[in-house]
Amino acid sequence: MGLIFCFVTSYKGFFAERLERLRSGVITLLDSSKIGPSINDRSSGVIFIGASYPWGTLSPEAQVLQSTLYNEYKKLAEIGKSFLSDRALPQNKDRFIRECDPILELTKQEHCTWYKNIGEAKKALNESFNKQVEAVNSMHGKLGSGMVLIPDTNVIIRSPHFHMYKVKEKCTILMQPTVLAELDSLKVFHRNENVRKKVSAAIKELKYLRSKGQIADGVKVTENVTVCARAIEPRFDNKPSWLDPQNKDDRFLASCFEVSSEFPDSEISILTLDFNVQNKAEISLLPFIDPEEQGII
Repeated sequence: MGLIFCFVTSYKGFFAERLERLRSGVITLLDSSKIGPSINDRSSGVIFIGASYPWGTLSPEAQVLQSTLYNEYKKLAEIGKSFLSDRALPQNKDRFIRECDPILELTKQEHCTWYKNIGEAKKALNESFNKQVEAVNSMHGKLGSGMVLIPDTNVIIRSPHFHMYKVKEKCTILMQPTVLAELDSLKVFHRNENVRKKVSAAIKELKYLRSKGQIADGVKVTENVTVCARAIEPRFDNKPSWLDPQNKDDRFLASCFEVSSEFPDSEISILTLDFNVQNKAEISLLPFIDPEEQGII
């Protein structure tokens, strides 16, 4: 089963790989960087307290790399803080957060540094990235490994019969509260009667599943497919700044961030037909599948 957004490992494995990719990029940047002698002149009798080793001027090519890495890491750091927000041990979450500024400082290279040479700077960078990777790898979820598929509202309306989903391995289909609330609203308020009927049919199917067991704990519908519904609305106090709590797609993605934190050992993918949701998911580093293109529905 091919992925539109390639994702073949657990979310924490995926996130750790992105950290390693950025580590490699910043090391390349440091290899192109220079650190000058201390600005302290001992013969003058005036000593500056603080970082005193000035960064050299980067080449134009290195400046482009620097800008790219700085912005990519800032985004990744926001996602990491969200990923570790609720499920990580407090000491590991704090360790990840503490190392964000040192990495950004070694990437931005403004003013002066504490490090006397590039070798010291690279050693400090590796130590910071090591601590962040260790914090991410410390995450463990209640589901263990396995695939988690998160359908958006349009997918549920398009194909509400989960026993007909064509998947080649065991998976949990996770219904988000944002999707369930939108279905309830569309059933009553959508101006198109045909859409209202489709939504009503989807809700009827979900109610049927509830009659078969505790859907909050998971109801098995085929040998490979279990359907589970989450009930808690997403929080936004620890989500990436580009997500708007007033936007329904962003609320859905915020819920998906919480799933990644709840099930860090699982292969997580959003099921969506909506190009805008796919675009936002890609920006947010949330894996997605177009279920029609992949033949799932």
